[in-house]
Amino acid sequence: MECVRGRTRFVALCVLAAALGCCTVRKVVVGPSADRLSRESVTISVHAKGVVYWRATPDQGLSIVFLAADFPPEANGEPPFIGGQPRQDQSISCKDGACFSYDINPKLGDLFRQNPSLKELRYKYQQALRGQSADGWIIIKP
Repeated sequence: MECVRGRTRFVALCVLAAALGCCTVRKVVVGPSADRLSRESVTISVHAKGVVYWRATPDQGLSIVFLAADFPPEANGEPPFIGGQPRQDQSISCKDGACFSYDINPKLGDLFRQNPSLKELRYKYQQALRGQSADGWIIIKP
């Protein structure tokens, strides 16, 4: 069982999947301003099939983007999650104040396997709320 790709049932199914050992869901609460985060950095792992869930109140217009210029050099231009394209910004789908990542880009797992000395990849992202933006971090481990 994988964490669901569809958005409407994501939370319920990922909670169930996490209980069954399928994936690990990390939640970040954003607000009341873009620079107010429940966690400045979130660590997820390829092995634990980590995914990220960002939450703000529905009327705040939350958006999440990983800028290609900020991808870690060790990632060889690869975005953090599936659905992204190499060397291109990756926007995370958001609706009603909830944003969900897809699964970790499998090419990152390949990078970890090919380079055992690589211990983590640090991806900076921007969250925007009511036109204001601030940075956060996703740390991906093997």
